[in-house]
Amino acid sequence: KTDFALLCPNCHKAVHIYLREENLQYEEAKIKIRNILKR
Repeated sequence: KTDFALLCPNCHKAVHIYLREENLQYEEAKIKIRNILKR
């Protein structure tokens, strides 16, 4: 399965912001972003 965060530069940056700002794990940050994108 391809990691969408690595394919999309903005998503990749957003993952790192969540890791730093909200102290999330990588998978948790990806889930949060995926849920935002589904809206």
